[in-house]
Order: sequence, then C-alpha cells, then structure tokens
Amino acid sequence: MATTKPTLVTTAPTMADIQAEIARLKAENEQLKAAAEADEPAVYCAVGESGAVSFYMGIRFPASFHAPQWLLIAKHIDEILAFVESHKAEMAKARADNKAKKAKK
Repeated sequence: MATTKPTLVTTAPTMADIQAEIARLKAENEQLKAAAEADEPAVYCAVGESGAVSFYMGIRFPASFHAPQWLLIAKHIDEILAFVESHKAEMAKARADNKAKKAKK
C-alpha cells in the first residue's frame, strides 16, 4: 500500500496583512524611541516555549511567570508597591554596595 505525503497549503499574506504588520512595527518602533528618549528601558512581554509570560524590562534576564502567578502578582500589586516604597533606602544601599563590589573587580 503506497502512502502519499500530505500537501501543505500555504497562503501568501495579503496586502492588508502586510500593511497591518508594518503599522504594528511602526508603533512598536515609536514606543522604543520614546522609551530611549525618556531614559527608560523598553518594556514588553513574550510567551516562552513553556507557556510562561516573560516580562522584559531592559535587564539581562526577564521575569517569567505562568498566568496564575501573574494574576496573583496583579492581585497583590498594592502590597508590592507599598513594600517597595517602604524599603527604598534599603534597596538603594544594596545597589550601591553591589556597584562598589563590581568596581573593585
């Protein structure tokens, strides 16, 4: 019994698809330019192979969590912000200490 290979049917993107992608890329480019001018890192999300959402914010590695974890973070955002606010001095000292350690190397 002979087997036949299935044929793949692909369609070329339409002009509307191409124009929509160009518009999306232009908007993303403007956001990146604005962030660079504001001395603020570009921030974006991507879905990884494991299904986790990775949050990129201009640092070496992203923060990656699955949907339930992101929802839990969102639910407790006020507590997180209050914690950060109340520990600013401690965090600034730790950053300064880390910079000093790196400078000695």
